[in-house]
Amino acid sequence: LLEFSCGRTSDNVWFGLHDTTLNRTSQTTGLPAVSGMTWAQVQAYQNSLNAAGNPVQYYKLSDFLQKYTPSHTVHVDPKYGLNKMTEFLDQLDMYGGPTPAIAQSRIVIKFVGTGGGAINVANMGRARGYTVAVYLYDADVTSGAFAAEQGYWDYVGINWNSTQEIFETVK
Repeated sequence: LLEFSCGRTSDNVWFGLHDTTLNRTSQTTGLPAVSGMTWAQVQAYQNSLNAAGNPVQYYKLSDFLQKYTPSHTVHVDPKYGLNKMTEFLDQLDMYGGPTPAIAQSRIVIKFVGTGGGAINVANMGRARGYTVAVYLYDADVTSGAFAAEQGYWDYVGINWNSTQEIFETVK
């Protein structure tokens, strides 16, 4: 299983980024949100905050899907692109989508947390036939939000250092 968190540029390029800006991953300051940058502007920077410590170009979602969906299950998280979910799902559809011909989709839509945005991701993904997953933190469980929303998700993840009680609740 591979996970891919997505940023989205102003010219509709989805690419690997956990944050709203390149500042942390490119180890710089003052850059605007990637949603206001073009792909060409993003490509002027490199991801220098990676395990190997070697700066690399940012990676397009389309390249990731093309390379890995034939052989791996992938979790893809739209992160901050919730207002572009139809476009996001269209791109996933181009690389295998829910793949009903196999026992389980190789593309799983993943989101973090609870609330209206998370529910929208689940509803839109399921409407297209995708498996949907959510990652929760303890507060999502102890607040009662998970209990109210658990029916929206096919898979649920929880932070590794949760208490046994929270693990049991989620299970």
